[in-house]
Amino acid sequence: MRLTNKGMQRSLAVVIAAFLLFLTACGSNGGSAPASSGTEKPAGNQADSVKVGVLLTFSGPFATVGEGLKRGLELYFELNNHTVGGKKVELVYEDDENNPQVALRKYHKLVDEDKIDLLIGMTTSTTLYALRDQIDRDKKPLIVANAGGNDSSWDKKSDYIYRAAASNYQQGAAISDYIAKNVGKKAYIVSYDNPAGREQAEAFKSAYEAAGGQVMQMEFPKVGTNDFAGFMTQIAQAKPDVVYNMGPSTDGMRFAVQFKEFGLKDKIALISTVPTDLATTPEMIAALDGVYGIKIFKDSLDNPATKKFMEAFTKKYPNIPPNIEIMGYDSAMLADKAIEKAGSTKAEDLIQVMKNISLDSPRGKFQMDPKTNNPISDFFVQKFVVKDGKLGFEYLDTMKDVGMPEKNPFKK
Repeated sequence: MRLTNKGMQRSLAVVIAAFLLFLTACGSNGGSAPASSGTEKPAGNQADSVKVGVLLTFSGPFATVGEGLKRGLELYFELNNHTVGGKKVELVYEDDENNPQVALRKYHKLVDEDKIDLLIGMTTSTTLYALRDQIDRDKKPLIVANAGGNDSSWDKKSDYIYRAAASNYQQGAAISDYIAKNVGKKAYIVSYDNPAGREQAEAFKSAYEAAGGQVMQMEFPKVGTNDFAGFMTQIAQAKPDVVYNMGPSTDGMRFAVQFKEFGLKDKIALISTVPTDLATTPEMIAALDGVYGIKIFKDSLDNPATKKFMEAFTKKYPNIPPNIEIMGYDSAMLADKAIEKAGSTKAEDLIQVMKNISLDSPRGKFQMDPKTNNPISDFFVQKFVVKDGKLGFEYLDTMKDVGMPEKNPFKK
């Protein structure tokens, strides 16, 4: 059949109208998305799920810390129906390898490709400092699960970064007063040569001397040091009352073992930040027996949150004493309660809530300090003790409501 000019024009108009209708259905992306079926997720904060990026260290010397944080994080979501703020949570994990360049690349992957709503992470102060400026520019909320970098609460404070763990200042200073008043007045410090090691040593020294103690010497071996013989010789010659060793990974365990092997353990008190789960042999357990430490968690606290955590944790991990896991657990709780209270995953809504948020944590009352974006909470002075061949704790004192200064007291 032959079409007239009018018929051809009418047919062309129909084709154009149909094409325009197709483009409208596809949206502004040039037709790459399928037509609406009525079942896709709504845009913005009305989505029925929340995507959380988890950027931690899962390889190298700090892998045990990353794995512990992951255990705590996942335990919280298991106990809360895998939801955050009442919506299903999707966790996207990446390993930063404790490498600033890798951390930045993995961060961009989580933000640009995975389109996360918020970030939980940073095992070390090194990676936290490396990402701070990019996070601040992107205005992407970060809940710090472990990294204690002080400057993220001082000169490099960001409205988009909130710590669920504890700062290096708190971890170094919290035990100092008790040690100066109850253990000894002369201290020797051996701490990591990295941001966390130096910041915790600096805080311990400042608080210890304010309490009447004297720091005789400060040494900073490199991360990964195997042989501490030279340091042991210097300590033996200095004859301090106490040695403060900031070494939370395998370095700290090696230091404690060698401290005992050199005959110093029976003469000089030792403060160690090493977690109990690294003591896997009788030799290691014996090395930590009687050693002092400081924790933000006491497993025998008489409150519902602690009991709930301990019941669930010991059931799932009967052979692992809880330690670093509590900070992963609290990071998940902070994300959950902030989104619930804000009723949104928008950055500006979340940061308004997180500035003053309080939580009923397994470690007790957790209150965010808006002056530092760092929690105020209790710390527990403890001593490692061996019972029936297993390593546990004797709790000696509670340091109530430990926070950190609003401004850097060490800045010259």
